[in-house]
Amino acid sequence: MPRSPFPPSATPSFSRAAASLLGALLLRPLLWSAACALLGVMLGGQLAHAWHDLAREQAPIWLLLPFLVVGVAVACYFRHSPWLSRVGVAVAFTTLFAAHTTRRLLPPHDDISRLFANQSPRDQPLRSSPARLVGIIGDYPQRSRWNTRFPLDVETVNGNMTPGRMWVSSAFTSRLEVGDRIELRTDVRPLSRPRNPGEREGFWAALGARCWCQSGPLLELNVLKPAAAYPLERRIQGIRRTLLARYEWLFAGDEDTLAKRPYPRQNAALLTAMVWGENGLRDPLPQQTRDDFRAAGLSHLLVSSGSQVTALAMALLLIGRTFRVRRAWLLLLVVPGLVAYALIAGAAPSIWRATAFGILGAICLGSGRDLDLLSMWSAALVGLLALDPTLAWDLSFQFTFAAVCGLIVVAPVLFRAIQPLNSGKLGQLAAMSLAAQAATWPLSLLHFGTASATGWGANFLAVPLAEILVFAGSIGLVIPWGEPLYRLTGAVSSLASSAAQPAGALVEDVFWPTSWVWACYAILAMATLPLADEWDELQTGAKQWLEKQRANLFGLGPKVIVAGLVVVALAVTVSSLWPSSHTLRVTVIDVGQGQCIVIQDPSGRAVLVDGGSLDGRERAEIGAAVIVPALQHLGVTRLDFVFLTSPDEDHCNGLRRVLREVAVGAFVDGPKAGETPNGALWDELGQAELLNLRREVERLGVPVVVPHVGQEFPLGEARLRILNPQLPLAGSQHDNSLAMRLEWGNRSILLSGDLEREGEQRLTRLGLPLNCDVLMLSQHGSSTSSSPDWLNASRAGAAIVSCGRFNRLNVPSASVLRELAVRKIPLFRTDMDGALTVECDQNRCSVTPQTP
Repeated sequence: MPRSPFPPSATPSFSRAAASLLGALLLRPLLWSAACALLGVMLGGQLAHAWHDLAREQAPIWLLLPFLVVGVAVACYFRHSPWLSRVGVAVAFTTLFAAHTTRRLLPPHDDISRLFANQSPRDQPLRSSPARLVGIIGDYPQRSRWNTRFPLDVETVNGNMTPGRMWVSSAFTSRLEVGDRIELRTDVRPLSRPRNPGEREGFWAALGARCWCQSGPLLELNVLKPAAAYPLERRIQGIRRTLLARYEWLFAGDEDTLAKRPYPRQNAALLTAMVWGENGLRDPLPQQTRDDFRAAGLSHLLVSSGSQVTALAMALLLIGRTFRVRRAWLLLLVVPGLVAYALIAGAAPSIWRATAFGILGAICLGSGRDLDLLSMWSAALVGLLALDPTLAWDLSFQFTFAAVCGLIVVAPVLFRAIQPLNSGKLGQLAAMSLAAQAATWPLSLLHFGTASATGWGANFLAVPLAEILVFAGSIGLVIPWGEPLYRLTGAVSSLASSAAQPAGALVEDVFWPTSWVWACYAILAMATLPLADEWDELQTGAKQWLEKQRANLFGLGPKVIVAGLVVVALAVTVSSLWPSSHTLRVTVIDVGQGQCIVIQDPSGRAVLVDGGSLDGRERAEIGAAVIVPALQHLGVTRLDFVFLTSPDEDHCNGLRRVLREVAVGAFVDGPKAGETPNGALWDELGQAELLNLRREVERLGVPVVVPHVGQEFPLGEARLRILNPQLPLAGSQHDNSLAMRLEWGNRSILLSGDLEREGEQRLTRLGLPLNCDVLMLSQHGSSTSSSPDWLNASRAGAAIVSCGRFNRLNVPSASVLRELAVRKIPLFRTDMDGALTVECDQNRCSVTPQTP
């Protein structure tokens, strides 16, 4: 046991147990090194975000040099102090990882992404410019039901040599493989970054593949030369296909065999996924199988990780002992075997983590050292982040390290609580299952908004079966025992299906913010701390420390205590008199080709105006994918009103999800029966989404309000004044859309709805108050609206248009952009700026884009 770094006189007096924990931290340098590496990676990510317009060679990374020098100087000068020297090392280590991460996230100066950087002028519609590219598929294509994604090593662009990598998403059904040289025609776009409050970053898979740009929709794709490069990867792919063919051969048979063992191909693919991982399968697993495993909390069984590596390592050790291989020579057997397995299994982050664990364990066993699992966990974390810092944002990386940390730290503590019930293998297995689930639940709710309620029990049964299956599946490549393998595969599949059946097995659409995740982990740590061995001593030491502090407080003189109370009273008084934030906030959410506006007054009351998009089929269900997370991020727990300005789908197809997730005071609808001059109602315009929305409003019992001109809806100190529809109603549904003026003191924002030029002229002739600080352009900036008279009447200080990137309607139109430029009205666009936040105080209004 290493000697404590604390000299006897320096041992903290508050508790010997606390001192022992601090000493354990110092005696595990890899543990705090892992914390420094994570901190440096996060800092490097922030720096890369701030310098995203710069190339790798242009970024001022030299600004980090003083921190590195100071850290090294402190570590050397205070080398005899156990704490100060480690502080210096920690600063230097964090700085190195920050610099390394920043360089890794920024593209080189000659990358293709720099050539196609988005320099579209703001006074023109955002149009795509397709280019013809030739390149080689640089990694195993990732296949799903909807598309195939892969990195492309670009060779030429429009016939010119252009180096770099591009992330391609192809809806083509061509059998693309790693190493194929292909030709495609598409436009090159920057990576999609978060464009809304609460939106998750989805570009890390591309950055992990060293791609700094992505393709748009593919207009053409041709395979020029199969197997043009990457011979090793193709050979590994061939080995995986051979393994799959072997399992299919074991499961297949004549008609009598098929009667007993149906679906041999699907079961062989499932066995391959559980033994060798799903990466690299020619065809993805059936969606029903994936959904069952996800609902049962067993998705980790479809990814190569610790279970497979443990089984392989045990098999290799068993072989070594059978042939009486010396302990030191076992490294020559275990290390190549684990590395070969990692390559065949697809080289995912989870498999490299498990491989690193296996290699470190083999080194410890070979050298006769004790195994410290927490240090091994830290070494694997530091090593992988040093190789590629982008792994920190990889979901597989986060889940696998969280689960293993739960097994190392939480499982032993839980086992102590379970020991009175069962102190054997079942108790250990139950503790491990609970610990792994508790460690990964918060991450699942953060990234997917889902968590398995039955996973606690399903893993208790499935994990042992899966480990047996991994071992049997590996041996099955040599011994032809098709029947046992089929039964084991079917048992795991049936268990997943059964665990997914109960109502509420999968908790869905519960997205947690990052702060909740950290709070959950803090609660988990505090909940398990009383079960730790050192708890009694820590509790006693804490009480002694509090008693000492109280004695010190009462030992102070009365004058000191009175002076302290006076200072506190003055601070409270000043803080209460200090002017608080008195700001009206309006957020225009980027929903693509649609519209959604959130209004929040200083008191916290909120209103939603519209919520729909024509991009919903491409971006999943727009309400669940974009609007609800944005409302949650903005802190909206109740909507006083939901306004629908137009019956079109791009205004309403996301509101049903909002009504199910957030309490709504009233729904403000459009014209009703008998109110249109030609009898054409919003209901009868073929808008199925509108009819479904109204049914949902009726089912939930939300009060419905039909507005009239001049009506005011209070929102704290602000108010929404209705300007349209005017009576008698116009013949165009768009000219009957809801137009409002948001008024707050001397500041105002004009929400134009879907008005066309005839409706705008009608309001202009009536002399209604149209002047505003910010104008929301109607019809997404179409040429059918935003007439010169309307812009003159608004006298807007700024204009906002909500439209989709590279939309097919070519909005905002060039004519509207010209009119705005003539009047020198600044324009903010969701297709270029992402979500837009308008903040108004009593003096002015400012507009802040989501993307820099």
